[in-house]
Amino acid sequence: ERLVHRAATAGTVVLLVLLTATTAAIFKPRLTAALGITPPPPPAVYPAGAIVDVPAAWYAGAPHTLVIFARESCAACQKAGPFLTTLVARARGSRVAVVFAAAGPDVPENRAFAAALGVPESAFHVSPRVRARATPTLVLVTQQGVVVDAWEGVGPEAKQALIAASVDR
Repeated sequence: ERLVHRAATAGTVVLLVLLTATTAAIFKPRLTAALGITPPPPPAVYPAGAIVDVPAAWYAGAPHTLVIFARESCAACQKAGPFLTTLVARARGSRVAVVFAAAGPDVPENRAFAAALGVPESAFHVSPRVRARATPTLVLVTQQGVVVDAWEGVGPEAKQALIAASVDR
């Protein structure tokens, strides 16, 4: 009888733990967002045609802007560095403004990384208005803030060729 009682108690405890965890997982994000405690998470990648609130200063008179979300401490960003350097040069040659949106705090290392990619100091920003969930993320937008294309990571050469072709267009 004791064994049955202990098993029932343990089963009840496990059930309560699972119920509590499930409830927290479902309702906590909605509740904190509704109360304004934490900002909603950014989209995994910005869909084409979406409108983003990009500061007007990011355009620098160009019809399009390539926003690079990266940070110096990101291994994938470091690995993508040579491609990003080439892409920045191509974009600037195609009359596309380039902005380095630091995904993280404004630290000297992020500024140095942006400079190493060829992004001028005036195009380095830390913006709470535009964010990315993963780094590196590239977003090509018009002056009206309409997303033309977006990519999470730069991946293999085939993906890099698609990114470069979109920027050239």
